Amino acid sequence: MYFGKGGLRLGANFHVNDQGILYAKDGIFSGRLEATTGTLGAWTIDQVGIMYQPNPTNIHIYPTEIKMGTVKINSTGFMGCDNGVWDIQSDGVAHFSNMNMSGGTVTGGTIGGSGGTTPTIQPKAVAVSGGSVSGSNLENYIQ
Repeated sequence: MYFGKGGLRLGANFHVNDQGILYAKDGIFSGRLEATTGTLGAWTIDQVGIMYQPNPTNIHIYPTEIKMGTVKINSTGFMGCDNGVWDIQSDGVAHFSNMNMSGGTVTGGTIGGSGGTTPTIQPKAVAVSGGSVSGSNLENYIQ
């Protein structure tokens, strides 16, 4: 045991230096552990949250949001992409700027615009395999 100008040392596995930095071989903590800066393994801690940045997929954990790459989930249940091309709201409503659906079934609903807009479907852009499409004026759009 050493206690002096250089700090406190209890054997080879525990040391607190004169700057208050704790060095320990192993540790078990209970209760509160608080840090506003620093690292924990490969994770970086700052005033905003904790980040793991092993490019290309960075993970950021904030008090109200988790992000992995460009995908984020927030505390209100919103899930989406930073560039705004898709999102799924907490009520299940999904928005996609471009969708390619392969397989599955659309069991109801409407394909249409919102706010008075009409969706654009390119001529002969819809292929139907193993199912059917009903409606009017579809001959120009179905392959």
